[in-house]
Amino acid sequence: MRTLLLTPLFLLSFGGAALATQCVDKRMLDDQLGKQFGESELATGLSKSNAVKIYRNPASQTWSMVVIMPNGVACVVATGESMEISANLPVNHFRSM
Repeated sequence: MRTLLLTPLFLLSFGGAALATQCVDKRMLDDQLGKQFGESELATGLSKSNAVKIYRNPASQTWSMVVIMPNGVACVVATGESMEISANLPVNHFRSM
């Protein structure tokens, strides 16, 4: 199990289960994901109120999903292993992997 060493720690509730969500400044989170897990940004999605980023380490296959709010606060909302990139995506779909 991966543990990202960031503070403060917030708890969100999803369907009755508690998910530990860690929120910090986006620049700090980018640095920590890179240093601790060798993850770099894979994809970004934008909405009216925030951005969602997926970070991935292609060697270890670990990944992190991050929500970034307009004020620059970024929260890790999910992490995992064994990320598989869909074969249906065009070759140039992602900037780099």
